[in-house]
Amino acid sequence: MKKISFATQLIIFSLPLIILLAACSRNTGSVAKVHVGTEGLAIRFIPGGPPDKVYADTNFQIGIELQNKGAHDIEGGQYLVSLEDEFTRLDGTPRQQFRIRGRSQYSPVGETIYRTLNAQASSLPDESQNRQTTVRVTTCYPYTTKATADICIDTDPLGIRRQRKPCTTYPISMSGGQGGPVAITSIVPEMISAEHGTITPLFTIKLANRGQGQVFQPDKISDACSARQIGFDNINTVHLTANIGDQSLTCTPNRVKLTQESTVRCKLEDGIGTDAGTYTSQITITIKYGYTQTINKDITIQRQ
Repeated sequence: MKKISFATQLIIFSLPLIILLAACSRNTGSVAKVHVGTEGLAIRFIPGGPPDKVYADTNFQIGIELQNKGAHDIEGGQYLVSLEDEFTRLDGTPRQQFRIRGRSQYSPVGETIYRTLNAQASSLPDESQNRQTTVRVTTCYPYTTKATADICIDTDPLGIRRQRKPCTTYPISMSGGQGGPVAITSIVPEMISAEHGTITPLFTIKLANRGQGQVFQPDKISDACSARQIGFDNINTVHLTANIGDQSLTCTPNRVKLTQESTVRCKLEDGIGTDAGTYTSQITITIKYGYTQTINKDITIQRQ
């Protein structure tokens, strides 16, 4: 029998290990970017639910697809199905709750759920051969946008100490969104000289609603999906907090009324000693809010 050389044996026994290492490299080489984009919950009618045309005195189904395209899990979300009672009626409760997971490294596209409801088309008046009516679905849910960025803490902003600095303080553009419809658009850090040998880091933060829906106070979920009025003070209102590492910043205002682009200023009240040097840290900004959006579909009720 012909002997197999040691080199050949080494290749044969090493081949499975090489394949395994290559597979591991492929699996860990890229990490899904979760906190990007300006979408939250996406909602649409399932094709054919409702159909474009239904016959009078017959049943039909309403199908809803909900997909969480953002980076935050939704707990306690609600949807409300509205029909024109003169022509259609719904079997069951028009308002329902839902929960749905957002995008993550394990689920980079977010969770999708489906809901179906039964409805009935009413009789038509004698003089009518058809009538058009609208099916409307409104979603209301709490959401959170979290943004992080590396920032340079420079306790010698005037450059009095003649030494090389490991980083530079500069404005940060964040126009791509952070995985939610309300987005931080920019952060401008400043190092303000204070008394007693300290520097006060100050951050000018700009934010805006980049989604297609309406922002409201996060504790008004049930009101938003009902006939109750939310109130002007609760519309376009978000809550913002920020910190550097484990140190909380004081933000003014922290209850923000959104305009086309709103501004918040956050600072570290206690300051940082000038002997701390220059170093890189991380700022984390958290925005909490409620969000609502509505889809409509016109259907035709046809006489049989």
